[in-house]
Amino acid sequence: MSHIKFVLLLIIVLTSSCNSNKIKIGQDELAVHNVNIVDVKTGDLWENMTLIIREGKIDTIGRSSDFDLSGSNNWADGTGKYLIPGLWDMHAHLFNEATIRNVNYPLFVANGITGIRVMAADCLNPPCEDPNMTIAQHRRLQSEIQEEQLMGPKSILASYYINGALSGESTVLQPRTEAHGRELARLLKNRDVDFIKIYDELMPEAYYGITDEAKKLGLDFAGHVPITLTSSYVSEAGQKSIEHCCDLVQFLECSEIAEEMHKKVVQMFRSQQADFGYTQVEGVNQLTIEMVRAFDSLKCKSIYDIYAKNNTWVVPTLRLFEIYYPDAEDWKDAPYIKYLPKEEYDYFKDDYEPAMRRFWGPFHPLIEKKRKEIIADMHGAGVGILAGSDVGEVGLVSGFSLHEELVSLQNAGLSAHEVLQTATLNAAKYQNALDSLGTIEKGKIADLILLNKNPLEDIRNTQEIEAVFTNDRYLNRKDLDSLLLVVENYIKNEN
Repeated sequence: MSHIKFVLLLIIVLTSSCNSNKIKIGQDELAVHNVNIVDVKTGDLWENMTLIIREGKIDTIGRSSDFDLSGSNNWADGTGKYLIPGLWDMHAHLFNEATIRNVNYPLFVANGITGIRVMAADCLNPPCEDPNMTIAQHRRLQSEIQEEQLMGPKSILASYYINGALSGESTVLQPRTEAHGRELARLLKNRDVDFIKIYDELMPEAYYGITDEAKKLGLDFAGHVPITLTSSYVSEAGQKSIEHCCDLVQFLECSEIAEEMHKKVVQMFRSQQADFGYTQVEGVNQLTIEMVRAFDSLKCKSIYDIYAKNNTWVVPTLRLFEIYYPDAEDWKDAPYIKYLPKEEYDYFKDDYEPAMRRFWGPFHPLIEKKRKEIIADMHGAGVGILAGSDVGEVGLVSGFSLHEELVSLQNAGLSAHEVLQTATLNAAKYQNALDSLGTIEKGKIADLILLNKNPLEDIRNTQEIEAVFTNDRYLNRKDLDSLLLVVENYIKNEN
């Protein structure tokens, strides 16, 4: 009998000794236990891992067998699940503060979008349609998020659209001269924008003035390729990103008839009476198909090499173009369209979609085939690709549309791992923020998504969200569904 007691005592002592060597979870810490961590750098999977979050940052990562969870209820079960960094939508448009607070921000978080790049965030000359708010308002929203008074994503904030004019008098807000361009750059620096949003109608002199002054001020510039310039020119000038692939100007430079077509493009827009001709110009695809049929792959390869050399990022926004496919499912039938405010829905349906269909003109499958080929070729040439939804355009809904963009990138030929990098690792590289974002590593901000399926097998699995960790908060599936319900009820009440 005494022998049995001794054996039992020995087991208890050994068990206690074993547990004492294990890592315990503190009362102010949160753990994700026994989870498969996706290494977005390598595409490897770290199985059966435990991660501890402390004060909003990743404090510890190790094998689950090294942790003692007894005595703590502050952990999430990751068994059979997959942990990835929070996603970034690198091309988003937001319109007004009420909608941002009650619709956009909750939808982003519910979809695991923990960061966004807002492509127009400062109304310089009211009234403005996109956005109808100033950079100061956006900064206040970000402060509320940091102080945990508001739930929402981190934001990179652009100036308003910096456009200029193809004809007429030069002014600071619509520059045609180098001097006015420099003055505008200084104005934008003083307004505290994160970068200058380059748009379509800048003349070469104004573009040079803005961008040269911006570099002196340490201010990034990114956006469209002005129609008077070429994509290789803006890359050499230091433009940080080029949005949309591949639009009229980008197709143009890869064409054997580039010079002839460039004159046609400029004339198409210069002949319009309005400031910019999206609602007046018709049949852009008719010009584009000419360029595609004269496409020179070797010429385009030299342009990709310029992008790669200059670290010029490309944000394809493929899903935006796909909405206009003749055989595309009608965006109005999408299950998430119920989260689109009625004012936006009506504007898209009645005004903007018809105008954009006229703008693009007849659909040409060759254009869309070439668009996807260019994305794959650019990526193969070492050009950095960023995932951006262009939410704020027809049929696109905050959060949901970024996941659709990821699927479109996969369909363009990128692997699921490569696509995942466009919204995580690459987004951090773009911001020079790899020390704090983009991967799951000790010391980094704990913006994380817990998935029920492996995103390395199919990028569609980023939509299988079980929980989101952001700004020192843990939101389980029930919490995320509650966010969606709040948005749905808000929209119903607004309508």
